[in-house]
Amino acid sequence: MKNLFFIFSKSLFIIIPAVILGTCGIDDYIYLAPIPRDTILVDLNNKVTIPLPSQSGASASYFRNYEIYYRIYVSGRMELGTIEEGLLSSISTSLYSDYSAMQPYTNVETSTATNVGTVLSNLKYFPLDFEDTNYELRQNYTVTLDFSPTSVPEPSIIDPSRQSPLVRSSLVTNPAPNNRYFLNNADLNSNANAVATRNADVQGNTAITAERYTYVALYIVATGRDSNYSPIFSKPTFVGVFLLPDGTR
Repeated sequence: MKNLFFIFSKSLFIIIPAVILGTCGIDDYIYLAPIPRDTILVDLNNKVTIPLPSQSGASASYFRNYEIYYRIYVSGRMELGTIEEGLLSSISTSLYSDYSAMQPYTNVETSTATNVGTVLSNLKYFPLDFEDTNYELRQNYTVTLDFSPTSVPEPSIIDPSRQSPLVRSSLVTNPAPNNRYFLNNADLNSNANAVATRNADVQGNTAITAERYTYVALYIVATGRDSNYSPIFSKPTFVGVFLLPDGTR
């Protein structure tokens, strides 16, 4: 009888951990691959081309689309060339601070367990929208975001088959100006408007006494839903910082 009890106890010792391991989600780990930074092509301070790779492996079925997150920074400095890391602080100390805060999450060597959506939201980054509400950033596309002064009729996203004007997030409930275009003007770069109840996506700058410029910082993520319909994200990839053209269109 003791031997039987020992065998039964030993069997439970083996089975219970196996059940726990089988139900703790290890086999269901979802990994959405980020876009490699070195595949993103930046052209000076106003244009960027981004390849959108296909997701592969067991997690691919959870993929939904790619999303770009942005924040606008007011600056007193004009930068004409490609905006490298060393220039961020001179453009805006807030821009450099936010960029530094995001660096641990863009590091592909670290864990992906952090809620990227929460991190971006805490830094007041918003999902970029398109005037064409049917436009999606789908896999196996290559898109170009054009913020150049000659972009027609305003900064747009372009792929081989179509284009759409870029517009600020619909989550910004009371934007100024209300056309939402990525154009530098007195309404967009006003410190008075750079508040949570107005231009929540704009970081003001009280130190400027002369010309006011605006820059947009961009990150891109792969997004999806898990089996519980909760949002999931890849690691964010830093796209770059771009000067917004002047305009009131």
